[in-house]
Amino acid sequence: MAQPGNQPQQQSSTPTTDPAAPASSSSSSRPATAQNGASAQNILNIYDLPEITNLDTFEYYVDKTCSELITARIYVETQDLDRLTGTLAIREMNQLAQDIEQICRTLDADENLSYDHHPDVHLAMDKMKQFRPYFLVQQERRQTTVWWEESYDNFSGGLNIQLALQQMVEKGTAYRICDTEEVIDKDNYLEYQARLTKIRERTRDSQQDVYARLGYLNSEKRVSARLLLACRRFKTAQRNRSSSVPVCRCRGKDWERAFWKIFGFPAMNVSPGGGPRGFIPL
Repeated sequence: MAQPGNQPQQQSSTPTTDPAAPASSSSSSRPATAQNGASAQNILNIYDLPEITNLDTFEYYVDKTCSELITARIYVETQDLDRLTGTLAIREMNQLAQDIEQICRTLDADENLSYDHHPDVHLAMDKMKQFRPYFLVQQERRQTTVWWEESYDNFSGGLNIQLALQQMVEKGTAYRICDTEEVIDKDNYLEYQARLTKIRERTRDSQQDVYARLGYLNSEKRVSARLLLACRRFKTAQRNRSSSVPVCRCRGKDWERAFWKIFGFPAMNVSPGGGPRGFIPL
């Protein structure tokens, strides 16, 4: 799967409009009063700063992204026996690949040894036929990119709000919260900051969920390559060694070639001389 490469352009900390987002009161051009939250001495020094966001709206978008990511992560990591996916299936395939790799090391150590058939390689053949990983699903890759961008925007948005809040405290000015009549200043900003801190923790959680999802999709790709490489090595190591006739298809048939194409890997070739040195890794 192609992982997101270049980081998206940093967007405004205020998310785009969503019909389901909490409605906010329209801003007014009237001067703010002391009852709006600012102290009386700052009434004439109230400024509008886009980064001082309505936290109801910001929290809505952060929670939405987090909820979608958690649901999607559970979905792909849960074992699916029909398509042979899930964390447990990946672990079992890695163990199978490790077993076949050990067989190959044994073959490398003894040039007179050969296997006309091996049950582990047959099991790998069966698993490859059943395996339908999510990293091959275009919609899954596209949605992962969307969530990555959303989590990045939420994280950077929370950071921008925090920096604007620090600026307000340092300058001793008062700011109107965007799209509201509420005003905060150095005397009453602590409640706003405490809530912002909790929301920012959620943005970090969503980033971790995105990384976990990317990690799972990559683990599917890695285990596919590892298992196919092990099976190719098993055959290559015995190319010029004695065998019975007819030889078992796990050794004599080029059954894994189709899977290299299905999983989007480069074509694998071996040298005419055969032997373990003919094995070309990715």
